[in-house]
Amino acid sequence: MSEKCKQIEEIIELDLGNNSNSTSSLSKENGSDVWKHFDKFKDDNNILRAKCKYCDKGTYNMSSSNSSTGNLKKHLKLHPDKTKDSTIKQANFMIKFLNDDKSKNVFSNKTFREKLAIWIAVDDQPFTIIECPEFQDLLNFCNSEICMLTADTIKSDISK
Repeated sequence: MSEKCKQIEEIIELDLGNNSNSTSSLSKENGSDVWKHFDKFKDDNNILRAKCKYCDKGTYNMSSSNSSTGNLKKHLKLHPDKTKDSTIKQANFMIKFLNDDKSKNVFSNKTFREKLAIWIAVDDQPFTIIECPEFQDLLNFCNSEICMLTADTIKSDISK
């Protein structure tokens, strides 16, 4: 698992309170924040079902192998007042994630040069890709601070 994925999991656990005794916590078994609005139970026929905590209308069969939380999420639209806090938490999480991400990714030509050489070697790109005007235009569009390299420089970096 990548470092970024680990950071995201930690932030999600913090944002959602990570109460392991509750059906509302995120876990590999539950997997979705939607479960804090539904109770799981087995009916008289031993079929796994989900029941809305807010009304009698929302009871869903969850026992099939392809069952998902999509219908549960659609049902929650009937209860916007109950899901408002969850939406706010998600928005705050995204803001925090995006702000944290910007401070950690400071551009440097040295790092760019290393990553470019790795990509060219791993993806079996020609060294001359760096001299293609359209590729240079793309790189310049992504970051105008990039110092353009030559095919010989890339070849030298890869052979080190």
